[in-house]
Amino acid sequence: MRDVLHLALRITDRKSLPGMYGSGMIVVNPPWTLRAEMESALPWLASKLGLNRGATSVLEQWVDE
Repeated sequence: MRDVLHLALRITDRKSLPGMYGSGMIVVNPPWTLRAEMESALPWLASKLGLNRGATSVLEQWVDE
């Protein structure tokens, strides 16, 4: 795999709720605009959907060269 994008949204920290506290996906060979769009969208979603200050987002890109 040459290009992988990892996206995650967590609505609280792990200690606040039992069970699932977030969701994520891995996109293999993402469209070239997806990373730029998610850089602004994920933090905004975390601020709107988060239950407390523990809400975060993750955006990582793995490139095999």
